[in-house]
Amino acid sequence: MLTTGTVTGTTESGTRHSMRIGRGFGEVRRLECDSCGWSRVAQFDVLGKADRHLADHGVCTAGECSDPGPETSALHPGPLPWLLCALGMLTLLVVVVVRTVTG
Repeated sequence: MLTTGTVTGTTESGTRHSMRIGRGFGEVRRLECDSCGWSRVAQFDVLGKADRHLADHGVCTAGECSDPGPETSALHPGPLPWLLCALGMLTLLVVVVVRTVTG
């Protein structure tokens, strides 16, 4: 699974829980809980499903906390979107240079 983001949260006792969000086939996203191993394939409302699962662990999510901290239920995108963008730009540059030289 290519991890594209992480939803994390902390219980009142200080235990940290996290859910990894990754890419599946097409528009499908895969959710995996690092705490209990729970996994699910979802197409819509991926962040909401991750928040609801973390709430099952007793993690205070953004919609339920009276005073959410900066780390509570925050999406931390990984480097994959930046790498894919850079790869696309490099490919475009190579195509333009090759067409200019051969054309």
